[in-house]
Amino acid sequence: MIEEHGEMDDLAAVLNLIRNISHSGKSAWLVGGAVRDIVLGTLPYDWDIVIKTDLEGINALFPDAVCVGRDRNLVCHTSFHGLKLEISTLHGEDIVSDLAGRDFTINAMAMDPEGELIDLFGGVNDLKNDLLRFTPPAMDRIREDPVRVVRMCRFASTRGLKILSEDSCTVKNYSSAICAVSSERIGKEVLKALDGRPATFFDLVEEHSLTGLFFPFLEAMKGKRVQGCTEKDLDRYCHVMEILSELQRLKKSPDLAAAALLFYVYSQGVLECLSPDKARDILYSWAWPSGRQRRILNMVRNLFLLNNTMGIDNIVRLYFQLDKNTLDELFDLTDIFTSTGRISAERYRDNRKKIENAFQELKSSRFLLGGGEIRDLFGLDEGPVIGIIQRILFQEVAKGKIKDNKDVLEILSDELIRLEKS
Repeated sequence: MIEEHGEMDDLAAVLNLIRNISHSGKSAWLVGGAVRDIVLGTLPYDWDIVIKTDLEGINALFPDAVCVGRDRNLVCHTSFHGLKLEISTLHGEDIVSDLAGRDFTINAMAMDPEGELIDLFGGVNDLKNDLLRFTPPAMDRIREDPVRVVRMCRFASTRGLKILSEDSCTVKNYSSAICAVSSERIGKEVLKALDGRPATFFDLVEEHSLTGLFFPFLEAMKGKRVQGCTEKDLDRYCHVMEILSELQRLKKSPDLAAAALLFYVYSQGVLECLSPDKARDILYSWAWPSGRQRRILNMVRNLFLLNNTMGIDNIVRLYFQLDKNTLDELFDLTDIFTSTGRISAERYRDNRKKIENAFQELKSSRFLLGGGEIRDLFGLDEGPVIGIIQRILFQEVAKGKIKDNKDVLEILSDELIRLEKS
């Protein structure tokens, strides 16, 4: 196992680690995004290392490493001096062939154990010129891993790079021949893209004829009119792109962008009696963290509710579900949704007023009873009846109908009698 050393700066620590690996008889280099970030003058978030060994050799050096993926996408995650390391095996006979197979020239650089830069394809010059190009030949890089065309759009959008025109043409000409790829890997690229410049990313995806291939749910929105829109030529796809553009301008949360992407997938499922679970299925296929999936789906559902008739039961549910920051984000998203869609905001404004009034009643009320209090008050056994009665109490409080303890007893007693009869 490689031993950790004393305190030193991050790059020196990693190079020292690589030298120790090399002294153990296994050649190693710092590569990829880590070298790119160092050239740009920033410290990497994680440090990419390749070692001329097999998986067994990596495990011998780093017994605690967690390895994911397979073949060229196999990566082992571990830490060293508090730094995040991503370790993989060398692809090819030497570092030259390894770098030749990497996606872009700006990622096809390496640093040897002495800190000498290896730049065989002009990555440094491309960084200086804000240019993104495939490690030549472009067609080979795309055939090896078609997800690279989505990554191209993501890198160009998040880093403000210009795509080499020849490479751009290659992608456009080859897009129709790309076969199915892993949804999970697409999801990883989307997650990073939404955290950067989401509108620019999807503009590039569309420009390169990739929307239908990788995002068929967006392609299906084209030509479908926005309900309630005053402009006949605005379809759902264009509406979503306008929302993303505004979210990008305002630098809003990437989760809001994800909710905007999936809104019409969800609403079409509800309004046209199709499956409303399709939005959930898309997020699941992208393998995003489960907590983040729930947050985004709740945002999508609540955006739908805010633009439709909203009952007091849904308002009370929001009270339990959303904190103030999330509620404010939901209002921001709905404001953008209605304004970019040229949709009347009358129903939304009415719902927002009802929500704000109900939340104020609930926050200031002295009459909200817990489940245990309701159980003891009426001598009930544990079960769903307690939850139903509690929900009714909260709804009546939200309506402003409960002024004293007498109102509480009357409403809950009436509801209990009704439940017993049913």
